[in-house]
Amino acid sequence: ILLQGSSKSVKEYIVRNRSNIVDIDSKGRACKERMLTILCEVRGESHIRLSEFQVLELPTAESILTFLQTLSMEELYFNYVSPLVGGPFTKKCASEHQK
Repeated sequence: ILLQGSSKSVKEYIVRNRSNIVDIDSKGRACKERMLTILCEVRGESHIRLSEFQVLELPTAESILTFLQTLSMEELYFNYVSPLVGGPFTKKCASEHQK
């Protein structure tokens, strides 16, 4: 999940996500999201704004990188996503991929 907004609003979302019923477990019972992990909190540049709520399925490392590049936020990928997924794209691979 990529969240953008004031620090207060983001923290309110996280608290609600962990304390309200938001999912159904494998047995069909309602449950709360307890496994949400914050990878990073960064102060974004004011000119980069997501204009509306969106749900995007980005199933591959390449699709995540491409999306973040459209927002000029590829550093998030290189610093936080790539180490988790073990690549396949590094800065070198990404620049070669764009050619």
